[in-house]
Amino acid sequence: MKSDSVALNEVSLENQKDFFPALLFFLAVIGQNIGVFYLMKRWISLFEVSMLLFIIVYLAKSPSFEKRHLGIYLLFNTFNFLNILTADSKTEALIATVSLMFYSTFTLFFVTYIIHEDYYNEIISSFLLACYALAIYGITQFIVIRVVGFYSKYIVYPFGSATVQIQPGLTSPLAARLWRSNSLYYEPSIYGMTLVLGLSINEVAKMGRKLFKGITILGIIVSFSTTAYIMLVTVYLLTKIFGNSLALTLKNVIIIIMIITIILLVIPYAIDLSELLPYPFNRITELFYRGTSGYYRLLHQFTLRGMS
Repeated sequence: MKSDSVALNEVSLENQKDFFPALLFFLAVIGQNIGVFYLMKRWISLFEVSMLLFIIVYLAKSPSFEKRHLGIYLLFNTFNFLNILTADSKTEALIATVSLMFYSTFTLFFVTYIIHEDYYNEIISSFLLACYALAIYGITQFIVIRVVGFYSKYIVYPFGSATVQIQPGLTSPLAARLWRSNSLYYEPSIYGMTLVLGLSINEVAKMGRKLFKGITILGIIVSFSTTAYIMLVTVYLLTKIFGNSLALTLKNVIIIIMIITIILLVIPYAIDLSELLPYPFNRITELFYRGTSGYYRLLHQFTLRGMS
């Protein structure tokens, strides 16, 4: 018979979590703009490499997919491939279709793994840790460039020639005067919105400490992203209304309708007043100008006409 100590060791090993998927997820979150190798005239990012490794590792475990998840995946990719038939450029459509299929395949494997392996807490912790790292670097960028006044393109994009995408406006020394931190990402708004998502998850999961909350909010502020600011206010209001529950009670629905009504009534006056505010709070007016990133992210989908 096995000794008690050996038996206990075996049980503890069986109960240990495999943290490799969490590591891959962490690398995927922070590695969206980090090129690993060049293929077919484009950088393959750490984000994509991490997803591919996740698929390969989990495929080796012979995953069992739920029928509803598999059905959604097949239906989505059926419409995805039909898109090629109606596209003007077949080459561009094929690239987009293959990309969407790859991302949807990762999503299928990812969701299945989390459900079957009871991996929620590890993935949430991994994402929050990635947000923490992004926020710290974004704040550091702001201090070095905006406060100290030392500008370097290697601070903006620390991975140099291995950077997947570069925004020309951030690489100009003139950008230092009105610096908006982009952290490790391509541009500030993506960085800011990622942190808002992390803050939202933390508010519900209650996994991060107050230090995380403070660092994340400061990281959102230095992004100077109008979209991220609006998302932050929205998240704050929703958490106050719903708390940890997303149940749509009659009371909550009435409150939401009242908030939307007040916002619509206040918008015309807010636009006029915002022009008197200091940067970046005066950037809210950009939401109403066609051609700005904020307009296309928040308002364009509500217009009836397509982009001109």
